[in-house]
Amino acid sequence: MADAARPAPTGAGTARITPVGGGKQGHNPEPPCLFDIQLDILCYTHTMQPEREYWPEWAQLLQRWGMKELAALLLESAGPLTFFLAQLVYIGQPLFGERASARRFSALANLFENQEESRSFAAFLREEKRS
Repeated sequence: MADAARPAPTGAGTARITPVGGGKQGHNPEPPCLFDIQLDILCYTHTMQPEREYWPEWAQLLQRWGMKELAALLLESAGPLTFFLAQLVYIGQPLFGERASARRFSALANLFENQEESRSFAAFLREEKRS
């Protein structure tokens, strides 16, 4: 193991693992421990939910088809079955080819995969109905 601090690869932030004593020779006044770990965690809120930009468009489409309330009911009550809907979206994406945006399909699949997002979209649909 090297004496200098080395970064450990992570997806959400950075971590630094330093050997006891900071890798320096001499006396360490702190009680000994195996590693001194420092974590820097970043939250990219703006980039974590870009698919919500499509919600108004989807709400208008459901409104035109007269399926807004039915969609909200299904999203709230389907529970784990929405995961299978997400898989159908992934499978069906190539069938629509260039006519549909890959980002829109990905956003729709993410909506179905995440139950919290599904419930939030259902609430959004109901709020749109009241307006």
